[in-house]
Amino acid sequence: MAAAWFVDRSRGRELSSRRGRQIATLFLPALLFGVAELIGANAFIAAFVGGLVFGAASTTLAEERDTGDLLETSADLLGFVVWFFFGGLLLLVFAGGLKWQWLVIAVLALTLLRVIPVALAMLGRDSRGARWLSSAGSGHGPRHDRVRVAGTGGTRSEFTVHR
Repeated sequence: MAAAWFVDRSRGRELSSRRGRQIATLFLPALLFGVAELIGANAFIAAFVGGLVFGAASTTLAEERDTGDLLETSADLLGFVVWFFFGGLLLLVFAGGLKWQWLVIAVLALTLLRVIPVALAMLGRDSRGARWLSSAGSGHGPRHDRVRVAGTGGTRSEFTVHR
């Protein structure tokens, strides 16, 4: 909240440029990650929650949509780098041969293991008020809200709530 307050005040008093506010927005998750590591807290949770709080508390972010552009571009770039290295690692793993057990777990991870956590999350819901779809749900339009459920191991499932 302090970061949002400082960014908002610097914008209101014309003490920062758009680019400076973009850099501050980019620096915040890195700062929170570092502080959390120093004190022994979960760094990813700290950066995530800090971003949520900043986004909710900052009027600058709401009024200047491009304030978060540098952060989004950097996140995309880091994502590409991670997948690049993952692909290289995967090539090394498959160079030694492919086992049938790996294919079975891959198929399960892309089907049943994604649907089961969503189904469990939907237990107790009104069957008229919510239907769920696995993976890339097809809910589009103004009366559908797509919700992502994060699972373990970086898997995600989506379900669509119909109103």
